Amino acid sequence: MQEVTVEKKKKFNGFCLTGFYSAIISLFIYDIGFIFFIGLMVSIIGLIRYRKDLHKGRWQGVVGVILHSAYLVLSVIHNHS
Repeated sequence: MQEVTVEKKKKFNGFCLTGFYSAIISLFIYDIGFIFFIGLMVSIIGLIRYRKDLHKGRWQGVVGVILHSAYLVLSVIHNHS
C-alpha cells in the first residue's frame, strides 16, 4: 500500500505580519511613542510562537524587531538631544 501524505498549506504568522506592518506604519506616525513598544512586543511574540511546520513569514517578524528597535533607539536619541 502506498502512503499518501497530505501537506497542509502554511499560513502567515499573524503576529509577525502585524509587527511588520506596524513597523512600516511607524515610518509615517513616528510621533506616537507607544507604537514602538507595541510593535516590538508583537514582533517578538510572533517569533516566539513561530512554528516552521505551520507558519511562513518569519522574516517579517525579524524585520519588525529590527525596525522597531531602530525606531526606539532613534526616538530615545532624538528626545535626549
